[in-house]
Amino acid sequence: MGDDAPYLVTASDGRELVEFPGHWSLDDAPFMIFNPAVNRTNVTASPAQPYDVWESAFDELFECGRAFMRPMHPWIIGRAGRLKMLERLLDHMRERPGVIFQRSIDVATTFSEH
Repeated sequence: MGDDAPYLVTASDGRELVEFPGHWSLDDAPFMIFNPAVNRTNVTASPAQPYDVWESAFDELFECGRAFMRPMHPWIIGRAGRLKMLERLLDHMRERPGVIFQRSIDVATTFSEH
């Protein structure tokens, strides 16, 4: 969570690794995970709540030329009612000129080469 773009960190064995910044506000788990064994009063958010947070974050990061890194867990975001919200977010992102979607390995390779 050190930046809004990939950066290098040195591992304990001396290797340089590309770290992908994340933030809990962009993760699907805090909004949508439900575990009654841990917290019986915690309810999952409506898909509208994370959509609003993620859309706003994307718009601001796009305007600043920064990366929008979203950790997603298939067993969380992949539930009924959530996929339509994700599709809507992706459609919103695709409307911006120059937006590209890449796998983490491709971003890390490009970052390392430059």
